[in-house]
Amino acid sequence: MSDPGLYFSRSYQAARSRFVAAASRHPQLCARGQLAVDNEHTIDWALTGVAGDEDMLVYTSGLHGIEGYAGSAVQLKLLSLGEARPTLWLHALREALFFRLMYAGSEA
Repeated sequence: MSDPGLYFSRSYQAARSRFVAAASRHPQLCARGQLAVDNEHTIDWALTGVAGDEDMLVYTSGLHGIEGYAGSAVQLKLLSLGEARPTLWLHALREALFFRLMYAGSEA
């Protein structure tokens, strides 16, 4: 990646908006939605790829919180490739920690 700003976002809201837009542009988008966590945060998801394959990749970001910025950037890059492999994309699994720039280790 030559320009980090191409994929890295400055805020949770920007990362979320960019994920939704990238998923919506994917040429093999099957479904997209969100799980409301509270009034401000959601876990967004998308299902892409060609139906019928036995194997599916599950790609998450934000499991521990703040590393969601890096995971989200990678998701944006991979979504831009438009691959046909069946993939379930889960964005910001611990969205509140992502939003608050916090980290939750294995004890959380």
